[in-house]
Order: sequence, then structure tokens, then C-alpha cells
Amino acid sequence: MCRRTISSYASLPRGATMFFQEDTTVIELRRRLGSLLTEKYGTHFNLLRWTKLEHGNVSETYLRLKQHLIIRRHFRLDHIVEEMPDNDLICKYYPLSYIGPCGKGNNHLLVMDELGRVDLRGLSQCVFLEQLYEKMNVIEHATGSQAGVVYVVDLDGLKLDLALIGMVNMFRTWWTVLGDNYVGWVEQCFLINTPWFFGKVWNIFLAALPQLTSMPICILGKDWHKELLKFVEADQLPKYWGGNMVDENGDERCSSKIQYPLSEKIPKKLYWKSQISGDYFNDYQILSVSAGAKTNLTFHVKEADVTIRWNMYANEDYGFVLRFSENAASDVNDILYPYLDYPGKVAPSDQSLYHSGTGFYYFCFVNNAWIQSANIKYQIEFVSKSGQPADVMKLT
Repeated sequence: MCRRTISSYASLPRGATMFFQEDTTVIELRRRLGSLLTEKYGTHFNLLRWTKLEHGNVSETYLRLKQHLIIRRHFRLDHIVEEMPDNDLICKYYPLSYIGPCGKGNNHLLVMDELGRVDLRGLSQCVFLEQLYEKMNVIEHATGSQAGVVYVVDLDGLKLDLALIGMVNMFRTWWTVLGDNYVGWVEQCFLINTPWFFGKVWNIFLAALPQLTSMPICILGKDWHKELLKFVEADQLPKYWGGNMVDENGDERCSSKIQYPLSEKIPKKLYWKSQISGDYFNDYQILSVSAGAKTNLTFHVKEADVTIRWNMYANEDYGFVLRFSENAASDVNDILYPYLDYPGKVAPSDQSLYHSGTGFYYFCFVNNAWIQSANIKYQIEFVSKSGQPADVMKLT
């Protein structure tokens, strides 16, 4: 049984009694989202996941899904699997293993994460979800029923290291991205082989990541082998984790099928090093955003066909979104650049927006920290089609 249940998780029923209502909601979502929906992402079951997040509330679902679709369009996530090569460093030192279907007749996929053997300190100094989405999409098309993920995190080998505390911000960003953009995927998440000190570390994570309390996370005790078999057929689970599966070599860990993280530490020569010179930010302005606050910089652009460029760097994590309205009195703002969380003390974020029209542009900076202010160095330029500075007035 669970040694500690982080949340009681009950998914909405997927039977025929709910299907007509959910199908109607999906149709309304398609109407509202229009061209933002792509053929690849706009599947019935994918939209169904979003409606369940907001318990069938179309308006709330629309707002959250619209934000995600803007992110997908901006970063070409529909094509990222084909266009972006694998990161060798991540593949070697922090691979996520897709095992296959759970085999319990529920369309669930098994993913194993050996976080306990990962060099967290090294990984934090260096630089799956879309691939997993494609696998779910294929299964849903083939079976006509919704898919989900059983996510198992094996903490065997986790050492008491101050790097764990330093990783809170990285995992906060990771879980925020997962929770906001890949909704309804994880049917159940199990933590196994937790070390003696994990309880205190977990409490720190819960304080920094309150969204974890609403996720289907369960910390399993010594009988975790039996618990996993309630969700995964024995023939689908490697023998090392309590199942019957072995590879062609008789290996209980199925090493020929599953990529495990390398045992050695990440070489320090691969650590990220800042290449920013001391005078790089001489022409930048500094914006201080208090803990738990947000600040808007508002610009009135008075001519059409303007290119907007902005470059940002901060000492701490911060969030950013760019909104637009045609007139100052309007309460309706269009999202031009999607909201994202940015880690502090890494390379500056350099972005551009082309062919911008007249109106009001709101550069919104958010600091989700509890105590520490975020000092954001920024540079914003408005360039007319002639290459000269555009006619712009800064309001706030």
C-alpha cells in the first residue's frame, strides 16, 4: 500500500454515459479555437483531456488550451520530434524509458524514470513529452479509447546532496510546464525506493511546488513490487521491478530495450559556462520585481509594420508574457508571446516580433518567489520598416 498518499485521484468516467456530453464540449472547443488547432494536436481524445481538467467548463478550458496552442505554434512543437535532434548529454545521463503498454486493458503506457541514479548536480550545470504524445496518439487512433501514462520514478541510488535543494527551481519549472501544457496524461505516478531522508526533501518540494498536491502521486513502501503489478501486467514489467520481462540476453533489467543513465558523473568540461562579458549589459535597463508580484511595461506603438525586439536576463527565476490591445481602454488583451517561466543566471532570452501593428503592448514580468526579488535586465527596441526607431511612447 501507499506509505503516503499525496493526493486522492479520481479521473472522470470514460464510459458511454459521459461520452455524449464530453463530445459536445469538444465540438464547442473546436469552434472557439478555430485555426489555432492543428490536425496533429486537435484529436478528440486530446481535447477531451483538457475538458476534464476544468470539469467540462468550456470557457476555462478554452483559455488554458489557447495559451498552450500559442506556445505550440510559436515553438513549432508539432514538428519538434522531427526537427530537433536528441540531446546526447540528456540521452546518456538522464534518459526516460518508455517500456510499452501496461497491459491492463486500459490503454495506459509505462514510463520508468531512474532519477536516483542521475547526476543532478552535473545536470543542473548543462543543458520527451512530444515523443510520448505521439505514442499516445497512435494508440488512441488504433483503439478508439483514451490513453494515459503510469509514471514510475525509481529513487534507488539517490544520495543526500545539497544539489537536491538547488534543483527545486528546475523541477518547479518542469512540473509547471507539465501541469500547464500536458494535462491529463499521468494517470498515476509512483515513487519507489525512496531513501531515509526523502521525507524532508519532499516537504521542501511540496512547499515550492503546491501543484504537486493535486497530482496523482503516491510514495510506495517496501511492498512496491506488488503495488506496481496492480497497474502493470507482469509480462510488461521488467523482472528487476517485480515483473516477468527479460530481454533476449536474459537480463532482468532489459538493458537492450531500456536506456539507463550512465553511472559516472557528468564531466565538468561539459558544464555550462557563461560567455557574457562584463560590459554586455551596459545599455540595459533594470527592473526589480518584488517576491510574489508582477510588473507591466506598457508601450503605445503609433505606426504599423514595426519590428519589436527584446532581450532579458535575470538573477533569479521569472515569468514573462507579451500581450496586446488595440486601445488603452480595452480589457481584452491578445497574447502575442506566450507566458513561460525562465530560469535565472543563464543565457539572455532574445526574441523578436515582426510586422506589429499600432496599439498597446504590455510586457508583463512575474516573480513567483516567496522572499527574494528578481532583478531583470532588459532591452526593448521598436524598429520601423525603414530601419529607424519607430514612433513609440512608453506609458509605464
